[in-house]
This record gives sequence, C-alpha cells and structure tokens, in this order.
Amino acid sequence: ECPDASLVGKNFKQLGAARGLDPVDAYFELACQYREALKWTTCYGNQRLPVMHALLASPWTQPGFADSGAHLRSIAQYNFPLRFLKYVRDAELAGTPFMDTGRAIHRLSGELADFIGVDAGYIRVGDRADLVIVNPTGLTDELDDIHEAPMEVLGLERVVKRNDAAVDATLINGRIAYRRGCEFAEGLGKQQGFGSFLPGRDVAPRTVGASGFKPATA
Repeated sequence: ECPDASLVGKNFKQLGAARGLDPVDAYFELACQYREALKWTTCYGNQRLPVMHALLASPWTQPGFADSGAHLRSIAQYNFPLRFLKYVRDAELAGTPFMDTGRAIHRLSGELADFIGVDAGYIRVGDRADLVIVNPTGLTDELDDIHEAPMEVLGLERVVKRNDAAVDATLINGRIAYRRGCEFAEGLGKQQGFGSFLPGRDVAPRTVGASGFKPATA
C-alpha cells in the first residue's frame, strides 16, 4: 500500500531502477517519505517448493510452529497449520503430492501431542471433542492476505489473518467455540467448560532411529 498508487504492485528493485537507485536506497527513500503509510510484503523463505515439501514431509521437522502473538506488527503467522494444509492441497491439485491429507492432519494434531506429551490430538470414544472443521475449498490465497485490527491494550494496530472460508467451526471439549457466520460463542473466555488443564506425561526417547537422518538439500 502507498499513497502514490503508481507504486503499488511494484517491488523495490523496480522502483529503484525507475529512480536510478539501489533497491535498498529506494526502500529507505520511500520509507522516509511515506512512513507508516507505506506497507509491503516480502518472502524470506520457503520459496523453493520442492525443498519446502521435502522439509515438511521429513520426520525430523515439526510443522506446528505458528509464531502466534510474537510479532504483532510484522510476521503474524497465526494460521500456519491452515497454510500447511493449503501446501498439501495445492501440491495434490498440481499433480505433485508430497503428503496425503490424513498424514498432514496427523502431523498437526496427534503427532504434535505425542511429541509434547499431552493427551490430545486423537478422535476416540470417550475423549474430549476438540475439533476444527476445515473446508478444503477455503484453503485459498486468502490465507496469505494481511489485515489489521485494533489492539486496545497497547493502542496500536496489529496484523491479523482472516480465514473465514477455511474454518467452518471449532469445538472445544464438545462445545462450539466458533461457527462461521455466528462468530465466537458468547461464553468463550468467560465461562468454564471450554477447556481443561492438560498435564504432561513421559514421552518416548527421541534419539531412536536418529542414525537414519537425511537432511534436505538446497
């Protein structure tokens, strides 16, 4: 975004070439000129799809990290699990699958719970009904869109992600916490019963089979 609409859609290399400047100098010039009104996006990793797919499929990586809440004005990768499912679906649609959907869901649920050592991540008779209903057709480029919302406590605008088409509903302990079209339940965050303390448990040794490690190459 920029007050000068003629700059929108161009990268800093292009803007620098038009001004006879190095891309970095062009960035600083525009940042000084437009300050908070200048907004841009960048790709700082995972641009090589075959390498990214190999890393996501590797048993030696853990794809559940979402960086949630750590960078309210910059990264804001709150929806990485949904992005992971999008990567899997995109690869399937492109005819280059690297993981089936069931395996991807397990990597984001039961596998993580087992690694951390908590009783979660599985659908079993008698267990808590902790579920997220995902609509595969909603795993679109909308997941990458950037939005802003006020953060009253700090008096600033935080970066957020909107995934309205991807998530139909979220249930915590059998109670509907979120439903598309109805937003969040009135009692969420105010009433007990939506969740419970999950004590940790011993996990299996994590060094077994490490001799078979094969790093992904660039």
